[in-house]
Amino acid sequence: MHLNNTLSNGAFADDLICLAGSLRNLHIQADKLTRYSDWAALQVSGSKTKVSGILHGAAKTGVWGKDPKKHLRTQPSNKILVQGQHAHLIEQNDPFTCLGVELTMSLNWTHQFPVTPCDPDRLNDWDNKIRSLIKHKFKFMKSTPTVMIRENKDNFGLGCHSISVKIFFVLFWVVLQLRPPAGT
Repeated sequence: MHLNNTLSNGAFADDLICLAGSLRNLHIQADKLTRYSDWAALQVSGSKTKVSGILHGAAKTGVWGKDPKKHLRTQPSNKILVQGQHAHLIEQNDPFTCLGVELTMSLNWTHQFPVTPCDPDRLNDWDNKIRSLIKHKFKFMKSTPTVMIRENKDNFGLGCHSISVKIFFVLFWVVLQLRPPAGT
């Protein structure tokens, strides 16, 4: 009998990223994912398993010619297996979704603009309206500093953080996670 039939609450992994600095290490990460998934009786969706990469610095060094993207296509294509299924290659400029954010390996954000629900000015307007509503609700004077509203409750603020700051913090965190290693 298969283990996932006997559990009352199966575990599901969603939007998992395995980062690696080389093709060899990517194979190791794929093997770890396969072993853990097999052990935990989880089934990884082959159609959703993607692999991507970017050769940071390769264009400068010329190690793979003037267009390193061509070399990248041949490296992981049909070579990365997770639970016996081939991972699908995503080009470095093609967006993929991670935790609800559209990303690319090249960190090209232009694809975000048509799908972004609002522009930075609109986010700012929302922040201002929320701030005004809070000041009105708590009967604060209009001159009450915004920092008091935005500050965490642990620091004697109201803990009403800026929407635009939160969005940009999440995007900044994602960019930090995908930055190239130092010295490349």
